[in-house]
Amino acid sequence: MKKKYCLGFAFDETESNVVLILKARPILQRGLLNGIGGHVEDKESFSSAMFREWSEEVKGTNCPLHWTHFAVLETSKSVVWCFRANIQIDYSFKSGSPAEFIGICNTKNLPSNTIHNLRWLIPMAKMNSNKSWPISITCEDEFDDDGVEEEKQEKPYGQHFENDRCP
Repeated sequence: MKKKYCLGFAFDETESNVVLILKARPILQRGLLNGIGGHVEDKESFSSAMFREWSEEVKGTNCPLHWTHFAVLETSKSVVWCFRANIQIDYSFKSGSPAEFIGICNTKNLPSNTIHNLRWLIPMAKMNSNKSWPISITCEDEFDDDGVEEEKQEKPYGQHFENDRCP
């Protein structure tokens, strides 16, 4: 059975900034910026998982009231439902994990340590009037982490941020 994940991009009102997280785990994503998200639990819907992951990973006052499902990424080992939302960005967002950091990044100038597929997923997510959503995309198994053991001690990887914002 394939692993199930959710991945979300929360944009400001102008969609010029997006909330990203500097990952500490899984190991293959350590030190890279990604959207907010994670595993979908047994008997949990992808949408419910997106709300849960936001509340676990982002400690701030603004939780998106509505996530729009815009894409499905599928590999031989996993299925990722991608969501988008618009929120009033709260620059006091904090991560729910002491080893990970929340950043507000400019969508037209993503940092070099951004996971590569975000360079096309973020522009796709910004096309909010597209009536052909969700788009189904088959991907390589690049970030599937089967067989990769997690390190026991999490270390903070926030050196890319100043005041919890992207450079």
